[in-house]
Amino acid sequence: MSGHALLYVPKSIVHRWITVLVTCVLVVGAGLPVIWLLVKPYCVVGGAIHVAPFIPNMLTGEPSGQIADYGQYMNTQAIRMTSGPILQDVADDVARRSLAFFTPERPVGVMTRLKQKLGLQPIPEGPVDTLKAAIVAGTISAEPIPHSECIGVTMKYPDEREAGVVINSFLQQFENSHWAQAAKDTSTALAQLEDQKRELEHKMRRQQDTLLQIAREHGTTGADSRQEMAQQRQKTLAAELTRLEIERLHLEAKTAVLERGGDSNMTEDVLASAKAELEQIQANEDRLREVLNGEELEPRRVGLASADFQRLQLDLDLDRQLYEQVARRKREMEMQPDRRGRVSIAYPAELESTVDSRAELSGIVCLAGLLAGLVLAVARGPRKASR
Repeated sequence: MSGHALLYVPKSIVHRWITVLVTCVLVVGAGLPVIWLLVKPYCVVGGAIHVAPFIPNMLTGEPSGQIADYGQYMNTQAIRMTSGPILQDVADDVARRSLAFFTPERPVGVMTRLKQKLGLQPIPEGPVDTLKAAIVAGTISAEPIPHSECIGVTMKYPDEREAGVVINSFLQQFENSHWAQAAKDTSTALAQLEDQKRELEHKMRRQQDTLLQIAREHGTTGADSRQEMAQQRQKTLAAELTRLEIERLHLEAKTAVLERGGDSNMTEDVLASAKAELEQIQANEDRLREVLNGEELEPRRVGLASADFQRLQLDLDLDRQLYEQVARRKREMEMQPDRRGRVSIAYPAELESTVDSRAELSGIVCLAGLLAGLVLAVARGPRKASR
C-alpha cells in the first residue's frame, strides 16, 4: 500500500504537469509585479556623535569632568538624541529644505500605507510628528556603538541624499544643543564666581578697616614681648603637666597591680610607697593646673587688643587665599571659552549599505508558485487512462 502511495505522487505530477506549470505561472505572474512595484530598495545612511569620557584642560592638559558611569551616560545621551527638543530643532532646520520625507507623498511601507488608508494608523501632521513616527517605526534610530565612544544615528530611506540631510541635521542639532547648555553652565559658573569674588572683596575691605582702627587705638600690630613670654611659659607649664599626668597614670597602674599581688610584707611596703608617691604627684599636678589656669588669663589682660588683631589678621589671610583661588578659577574659565567640548561630530552622514530585497522575494514567490502547483497536482491525482 505504501509503495502504491509513493508511486501515486510522481504520477500525479507527471500527468498534471500542465497544472503545475499554469499554477506556477499564475502565482509568479501575480506576485512579481506586486513585489517590483510596491517593494522599494532603501539606503542605510548613518553618522555618529563622539562623547568624550572626560574634557582635557586647555591650560594644564589634565583630564577633568570624568564621568563615573560612562555606559549609562551614553545610553542617556542616545535617548536624548531622539527626544522632543532635538526633534523640534531638527524639524526647524530641515523645514526650509523642502524634503519629500516631510510631505504626505513620502515613500512609506505598504503595510504602513494600508493602515493609514484604513484609519488604523494616524497620518503624521507636521515635521515633528513625522520624525516621531519614523523613530517608532525604526526608520530612524540612535544607539551607542559598541566598544567605542560614539553614538550612531541611522536612517533607512530610499533617497540617500534626503537621508543624509536628516542625519546631518540630527548630528548638528545635538552638538549645538550640547554647546548651548555648556555655554549656559559656564556663564552661570562665571556669574557665581564673580559674586563670590565681589563678596570676598567687601569682606576683606571691612577686615582691613578694622585692623587699621585697632592699630590706631592701641598702637599695636602684633603680639608684644610680654604676651610672647606668657605664651612661652604656658607651653612650658603645659608640657610639665602632661609629664605629671603620664607619670600618675603609670603609678595608678602599678598600684592596681600591687593590690592584686598578695599580702606579703614586701608587697605591702612597695604598695605603700607607690601610694605615697602617687599622692605627691597628684598634689603637684593640682598645683601646676592652678598655676596654668592663672597664666591663661594673663595674655588676655596684657594683650587683648593684640589677640584681636592677630585673629582678624588670620581671617584676612584665609579670605585672601580664598579670593586668589576664586580669581584664578575665574581666569582659567575665561581663558578657555572655546575649549573642546564633551560632544562633537565623529563623522557626518555616509552611506553604510543598500538593501534591495526584491530579488530575494522574487525567488521566494517562484518557489511558492512551484510548490502550489505541485500540491494542486497531487491533490487532483493522475489522469485516468482513456478507454
